[in-house]
Amino acid sequence: MLREYALTPQVFSSRAFENTEVRRLALRQLEPELVRGAGVVRNLANGAWEAATRAEVLPNDILGGKLLKALLERGTVKGFALSPGPFSAEAQWIELAEAENAARPLRGVICSPAAPVTDSRLITDVGKLDQCDWWKDHENRTNWPLKRSFDDYRRFFEPLFRYSREVMFVDQYLDPSEPNYADFHRLLRFLHHINQVCRVSIHRSASANRRERGARPEKLSQDEWKARFQPLADLSGHSFALVLRKQPDAYQSTEIDPHERFIISNLVLLSTTNGFDTGRGMMTVTLLARGSEQDLVHRRFFERTYGVGVQTMNFVPTTSEGGSESLMSRAV
Repeated sequence: MLREYALTPQVFSSRAFENTEVRRLALRQLEPELVRGAGVVRNLANGAWEAATRAEVLPNDILGGKLLKALLERGTVKGFALSPGPFSAEAQWIELAEAENAARPLRGVICSPAAPVTDSRLITDVGKLDQCDWWKDHENRTNWPLKRSFDDYRRFFEPLFRYSREVMFVDQYLDPSEPNYADFHRLLRFLHHINQVCRVSIHRSASANRRERGARPEKLSQDEWKARFQPLADLSGHSFALVLRKQPDAYQSTEIDPHERFIISNLVLLSTTNGFDTGRGMMTVTLLARGSEQDLVHRRFFERTYGVGVQTMNFVPTTSEGGSESLMSRAV
């Protein structure tokens, strides 16, 4: 779902463009995909790209500085292998991007108008993105149908898991002790396999089960929550926070429907039509534009793990000797 690109540092240089207006129009095309969409930028040369790009942004260059700041705040993809350097000429950065593409494919390489002319379909001038097929074909694609299966979840979410610093699973009824969530530990274990430092949290109802009409919600003790969720940490090998929200208390000051499901990461916000269980039928995943009012409201709400009706428990995998403390809690 995420689309990975390489940009040469010279794309951010005012010296590479004919004039300010040409530059402004060219850079503006990047924002919908790389700032608010599903595009991410590879930090070439194992992170040397960031320093080289900063050097291309001259003092008081508001246009280039604003775009670079937005990309870095969102989170660029760190290079996956050491590369020789340093690099200075744009042709060297293009050559490096092509080499990294051979090792791990990129969606495309975006260069400045001053770059040497090439007939490679992988490379395009930032001023000519509207003529580039691999750039245009992402437009208007904001939702994807998935089978409710571990294999479909794994294939679709793999780039998101690999590149995110944080992932929140928002599912009112997520419970690894229930048969329909039996595959969730496999999904979390897959995340751990490709990104061990990713912070994970699971956000669900403080009531134990789905509430039947007229029935009182079942409340569990901390020990009971521990019994249900500690095996998830042990089987996946990944630590996570369990955030329990009591309804309607935790939702009374927001328009968010407590039954909505999401995956929220520092890169994207995705809504889903079903929870993260497996079974018959389909799930539709929808990308919400980053920076939109809906995106900001949901991020602020779910990043808040305290307040009335909120309880947080932190789980870590136990060692084989059982010498690791598994649960801490905070209730307000």
